[in-house]
Amino acid sequence: MSTSLILLILSHTPLWVWAILGYVLYIGISQLQPRALPRKRLILLPSVWLVFGAWGVERSFGLGAAPLAAWVIGLGLSFGLMRYSRWPAGARYDAAQGRYLVPGSALPLTLMLLIFISKYVLGVGLAMRPELAAMLPVALGFSLVFGAIGGTLAGRSANILTRT
Repeated sequence: MSTSLILLILSHTPLWVWAILGYVLYIGISQLQPRALPRKRLILLPSVWLVFGAWGVERSFGLGAAPLAAWVIGLGLSFGLMRYSRWPAGARYDAAQGRYLVPGSALPLTLMLLIFISKYVLGVGLAMRPELAAMLPVALGFSLVFGAIGGTLAGRSANILTRT
């Protein structure tokens, strides 16, 4: 891909997309440090990413059975792997504060950037070649990725919330 094409793509990206990237970076970077989080926050973040991922599948590929099944499979597999891993190690509930103490990690930032980049690449690809939406490998691949990221974040929160 030529430099001029990349610059053209970036210059035609709406400003609100860069605002979302800034917010993703802000939230992700904040998770590099240990934090004390209320239950509500541990439920909210993965819920937002699950909705964002599902919306990405529906918006890009419609409500077809194959993309939705790929999303659910990615979600289920990654959620199960996260629950099995028990990550993040060291998370615990502090009854005195009524909050969950969570060690810092780069994984949430990485996952949030991965879903942002995936949605960005898909959006650019569909803008340049709308026929990609009808290609089953594209639909299945991106749907699986969106589901897997959402499942990983949900599994992480479930692991933290079950520590008492």
